[in-house]
Amino acid sequence: MKFKRSDDAKVKQFLEEAEESGNYPWEEPFVQLNADIKKIFSVNIPLEYFMKLEYIRQYRGEKNRNAVVLSFLLDSIDDEIARIKK
Repeated sequence: MKFKRSDDAKVKQFLEEAEESGNYPWEEPFVQLNADIKKIFSVNIPLEYFMKLEYIRQYRGEKNRNAVVLSFLLDSIDDEIARIKK
C-alpha cells in the first residue's frame, strides 16, 4: 500500500487494521529480508542537543553522528512499540 503525505486518515486506518489483526507491516518477510534498505529521515534538534550529540560522538570515537543517533533511536522505537502493544 502506498501513501502520500495527505493520506493521514489512510495511514491511521492502515495501522488500526494492523493492530487489530496483529499483522504489523514491519514484521512482513519482505521487510525482514531487506534490512539493508535505508530510508532518510531528517530531524531538527535544538542547538543544545546537537552539541550534546557531538560530545557523545567524540567521546565514543564515532566517525559520524548518524551512528550515535541510530544507537539511541532504534532501541527507543522498539521499546515504544513493545510498550504500545502491551
